[in-house]
Amino acid sequence: MNTLYFEKISQFDRHNEPVSVSIPFAMGTFSKTQHLIIQDGSTTFPVQTRPLAHWDDGSIKWLLAHFQPNLPGNKDKTLTFEVVDVPQPANLPHQITLTETKDGYHVDTGILQFDVPRHGFYPVTNVVLDGEPLWNATPLHGFDLSIDGKHYTTLDRDVELTLEDNGPLKVVILVKGRHHDGSGNTLFDLHGRITAYAGKPYIEVEHQFIHTDTQAEYDLDGLTLT
Repeated sequence: MNTLYFEKISQFDRHNEPVSVSIPFAMGTFSKTQHLIIQDGSTTFPVQTRPLAHWDDGSIKWLLAHFQPNLPGNKDKTLTFEVVDVPQPANLPHQITLTETKDGYHVDTGILQFDVPRHGFYPVTNVVLDGEPLWNATPLHGFDLSIDGKHYTTLDRDVELTLEDNGPLKVVILVKGRHHDGSGNTLFDLHGRITAYAGKPYIEVEHQFIHTDTQAEYDLDGLTLT
């Protein structure tokens, strides 16, 4: 039996804590038809997995696993995992549903709902929590880069949306585009990520601006999300 060890990191109990781990496997030990199970004693967790690398024989070399264990406050925790031929049933109190629309993606964590549009990196619109709409349709007005006295925004331009993870426990949407000044000029590639977890009332948002332009240096005066 293999183990996953979690150090004490909080004084509070964390119920159904979103966890992601990458697990290595020796060649030939984990085939594409087998399954990973993670347990806390006799309790089996729902697990969402994605292979990251394969051996030459086709077996899995690295596996990314998402799950939601209960982690105690002021204590460490050790879980066990193994590879099996037949998956074991596990209780899934909440799961994410993702719907693709003509305008982008609609995400529902079971508690939180929001849209990720194809036109601009807001990053989210139409936010609903516990059935109640929050603020207005566009409560966030994108990221604004102030560079050399000019402003470049992530709004009002088409972006490319790609699903990096899409399962019952975790959804990760990658956003790619360019920053622009509203007059047709662009600067810096845009990479964003929006991560949502089953049953959680929060999301994670990542914004990267990537310098691929010909000018060697720029002065960054500020970065804001209104």
